[in-house]
Amino acid sequence: MHARTGMFDCFTHITGPHVRRADLDISLAAQTVARSCNVGLIPVIKAGTPALTAARLIGVERGYFHGEGIVAASARLVGKQAEIDITADWGGGLVAPVDGMRFVIPVRSL
Repeated sequence: MHARTGMFDCFTHITGPHVRRADLDISLAAQTVARSCNVGLIPVIKAGTPALTAARLIGVERGYFHGEGIVAASARLVGKQAEIDITADWGGGLVAPVDGMRFVIPVRSL
């Protein structure tokens, strides 16, 4: 998804955007899987792959994986999804899957 949307570009280091690690997208993808699947870091650690070592993932989590980046990346994903023609038929990008069921997310009234 990052290759299509640039979603991981939304994650900046807590000290500022000037810090960017090599293969950061791989580390952030592992963080995203670990958190969204609620499995922790152990299943995504891969010794011998610099972007997936335990130390690297812990450092990336502390330095890059924060609320502002998650919100910005989510907004970018929803925006890119809205550009796909069929999403208008599926609720304009405001559809959430839950346990195999789809439901339209209500539009904010305030």
